[in-house]
Amino acid sequence: QHCTKLLRPEDEDLTEIENSSKVRLDFQKIAICVAHSVFQKYNKSWEESEFMSSWYNDLPGIGNEKPSKDLLHGVAICTGVKRLWKYFPEHQLPLEPGARFRELFEEQERWTEDEFTPYIQRLSQETNGDDLIDLIGRYTHVITESIDGKPIKIFMAKSMQTGATV
Repeated sequence: QHCTKLLRPEDEDLTEIENSSKVRLDFQKIAICVAHSVFQKYNKSWEESEFMSSWYNDLPGIGNEKPSKDLLHGVAICTGVKRLWKYFPEHQLPLEPGARFRELFEEQERWTEDEFTPYIQRLSQETNGDDLIDLIGRYTHVITESIDGKPIKIFMAKSMQTGATV
């Protein structure tokens, strides 16, 4: 029961299922676990279509759902024109804010808000939410660019703008 608790839907009432022989599992949580497994098993960067195929094939038979690339935020990063996916798990980054931001910007110079958020969310939990805004202000420079006609926030290391070091 303890092992399956991690893969259950957040809204599930645990008292209801204690006396049941059936367990409901959250597809997205399972897909994220399998994504970690695929990256660790093969230890390489993947072309997007190859990774998506391998990821889908490694998922247990749990219906017709297909995993979304959005689930990879905080697990891996996608780089380059060839769209190569590289394993870059959030949980392996340091909790000390300066070191975390340094590793993030050493790995990638520019991050969209969707890419960046999973890597800094834990800092919000470790500090309080107000401190996270201060940390973002201290370590990043945020610009807005238009991508496909939509305004997108881009996070860069402050050092790229001011010459200071992160």
